Amino acid sequence: QFIGTSNNVVVTPDVPGVPAASQLSEVAGRPNVQANDKVVIGTNQYVFVSKLTNTMPNQVAIAALFDGSLNNLIAAINGAAGAGTSYSTNTVANAQVLAGTLTNHSFTVAARAPGVAGNSIYTALSASATNLVWNGSYLSGGADPVPGSTNIVSSSSVPYDSFINRGWLSDEGSAVWANYFENMGS
Repeated sequence: QFIGTSNNVVVTPDVPGVPAASQLSEVAGRPNVQANDKVVIGTNQYVFVSKLTNTMPNQVAIAALFDGSLNNLIAAINGAAGAGTSYSTNTVANAQVLAGTLTNHSFTVAARAPGVAGNSIYTALSASATNLVWNGSYLSGGADPVPGSTNIVSSSSVPYDSFINRGWLSDEGSAVWANYFENMGS
């Protein structure tokens, strides 16, 4: 008869990081964005214009409808299709954030990298942009990832608490590591 109890193994799974985020929304009942309204996200300042000057970076075309203007801004932030028509061709994708899809006249920008560092990405509007609102002055909610852990250093480094044999064990060779070892069998 063999009696053995192994040490408890505690495994803590990984906790993924969370990117910081903020939401830009249309103020209900307000008209479309106006020429020279500015939206700041981190180190980028986007300017809404009636006519694009493609040599000027971060210009965003004002569309006929408010949602169209915000979709143009989303394209500019992400460096998506529309360069030269929705936003100026000298605009490059924002290196700090990605913009989500427009839903109910608003969209979320999220830090490209998860973690608390994203909580320091600044958001602002020019004084003239009274028809838009951020839900905070900085992205928020970012959390660093937490790596998983175990109390096992390696798969062969945890001894049995006890290993007691009073019977017959058969194998082709083994090493037993135990805090208490008793063998009265074969």
